[in-house]
This record gives sequence, C-alpha cells and structure tokens, in this order.
Amino acid sequence: MNYRHTWSKIMTKGSKTQYAILGALSIQPMSGYEIKKMMEETTNHFWTESNGQLYPTLNKLEKNKLVTVDKQMVGAKLRKIYTISIMGKNFLKKWLLDDPEYYPARNEFMLKLFYGQNVPPNISINHIKKHGEKCQKALKIYIEIEKQLEEMVKQKKRPVYFLLTVKAGINIVRAEIDWCKESIELITKYH
Repeated sequence: MNYRHTWSKIMTKGSKTQYAILGALSIQPMSGYEIKKMMEETTNHFWTESNGQLYPTLNKLEKNKLVTVDKQMVGAKLRKIYTISIMGKNFLKKWLLDDPEYYPARNEFMLKLFYGQNVPPNISINHIKKHGEKCQKALKIYIEIEKQLEEMVKQKKRPVYFLLTVKAGINIVRAEIDWCKESIELITKYH
C-alpha cells in the first residue's frame, strides 16, 4: 500500500496539530482534556495547541482511523478516551522520519526592537529587561524540570527525548539572558 499517497489525502499537509496529538497519544491513551493538560505541562514551552485546533483535529483523526475512541459515561457526562491506532502510529513514524519544516518566527518583541529607533532608548531597554526577567523565570522552571526528568530517565520512567527538549530550552534561555545583557550595553554605548 502506498502510505504516502493515502496519508496525503487523509490530513492537510500543513497541519502539525495532528502530529502533536498523535505524539501525545503514543505515550498513552487520553481524553481530549488530558491531551490538552499534558501539552500545557510539557510541549507548551515550544509547541502550543488551542482547543479550537485540538478537538476538530481529534475528530478528523478518528474519522480517518488514525485514532480509536472508547466512549465512557462518567456520571452524566460522556468521556471519550482516544488511543492511537496502528495506522496512526505508522502515520506518526512517517512524519518523524521527514525533515522538519522551518517557519519564520513571529516575535513581537523582536519586531519592536527592530524599529526601536522610533522611541527613546529607555523604552527598548525596558522591553529587553522584561524579556530577560521572563527568561530568568523560565530558566528556573526548566532547571527544575530537568532535575525531575534526569531522575525519571535514569529510572526508565521517561524517554531521554523529553530531557533533550528541556536541555534545549535551558540553553536557549541562557543564551537569551546573555543577549539581553549585551543588547542593553550596546544601546547604552551607541545611542
């Protein structure tokens, strides 16, 4: 069977939400709410999904047999538990083998700095200081997550790949903290 041809018909090529969901379900079966919560606690640091993206995509994944759904009544509420299917696992693996697509970042902070000559320098310096503070907070969070994950990886409770993404976050925010210091110095020196 030509999976590439079949899968190109299943979901739109540009949608990455489907892969984020299938990746989450490759860890364990979950409800839509549990997927959203798991993403908020893990991938949200580098990949976000809104409810407006999540639930319609879950419906498409079910329709295209990439996930199965077990419906359970919990009190008066219907709860849907999604499980990745074999076809879904193959679909996810195929995507994981492809080179990642890169998109230009939309970063309002950088856009404001780029046009910073239109305001007094203290405005840009203030933006940079606030950004540096956010990076410091993120660094503390990432370091705490790193400690927890290192132990979990050693005990084989989590894959090493979770740890790699946290370490990337740590290195990125450390570089941004250094950049903030250097940027303030440069504005002060040349303005």
